[in-house]
Amino acid sequence: MDEYEKDRGFMKKDKNTAENKPKKRTALKVILVLLLVVFGGVFAYSLYMVIDYYGNAHEEQGVIDDLKEYAASVSAEEAAAGLDITLPEGEGSGSGAVKGEGGEEGGTGTSGKPFVSQYAAFHDINPDYVGWLYLEGTKIDYPVMYRPDDPEYYSRRTIYGTDSRGGTPFVGPGASIDDDCFYIYGHNMSSGLFFGTLNYYMDEEFGLSHPTFTFETLTERRVYEIFAVHKTKLIFPGWGFVYYGYGGTLSEKEFDYFTSTLINESLYDFGVTPEYGDQLIVLSTCSYHVDTGRFAVIARRIE
Repeated sequence: MDEYEKDRGFMKKDKNTAENKPKKRTALKVILVLLLVVFGGVFAYSLYMVIDYYGNAHEEQGVIDDLKEYAASVSAEEAAAGLDITLPEGEGSGSGAVKGEGGEEGGTGTSGKPFVSQYAAFHDINPDYVGWLYLEGTKIDYPVMYRPDDPEYYSRRTIYGTDSRGGTPFVGPGASIDDDCFYIYGHNMSSGLFFGTLNYYMDEEFGLSHPTFTFETLTERRVYEIFAVHKTKLIFPGWGFVYYGYGGTLSEKEFDYFTSTLINESLYDFGVTPEYGDQLIVLSTCSYHVDTGRFAVIARRIE
């Protein structure tokens, strides 16, 4: 091959290389554009989900706030009619409740008049309403629902039965609010709504400074004293201590095992030991320390 042919061969290669460079740059631009579109779409969707989540949270809190306003207006009317209605004080509506003498159903208030919960009208809105739960120092200030034939019905529904991401706190299966032990479940919302602030009790200083809470039924105001806080996960029966399996009527042996195990496994010591005959309540929510994690606050009734 003479020098001329060699030069022609090199010229062809250089020409092909020069022609391929724009094609490669174009392909690279297309890939970059596609990546930008994909990442932009993911970002936009994530932003939409965040806005939608907190928008729903705002709406759900609005439903609760409307209920409180409604309760206050009804209470004012019934108080004028001679009934001893509990009225809210400060930010926590439960903080100003007045308990009937002896705390018994159908009891009387401190004025001697028949006790009626400020929230009793909610039972007229929905007969599944059974009480109002209030924990000072948290955002937990909510109605509690109970539908024995479908206990988790309100897991994703408001008190009105409409769809709701956060749902409404509800009494779990196997027990009513008058049994030896019953459970109230609520979603752990990152917005802090519903049981999103129950995990405040993971902190010992907070828990020991807020050892009691109230649950107001239609005709009485109950006070509960915390004796354990339990951080665990879902456990199949037979594989460990199933804290959510003691709703209903308890024998003395079941009661002692349940309470002693919870005290032993509590994150810290409240210095409280329930006695057989005390009614127990368990507030339970999801926890994200492990897969299927759960966190529970357990208390006994003292009033």
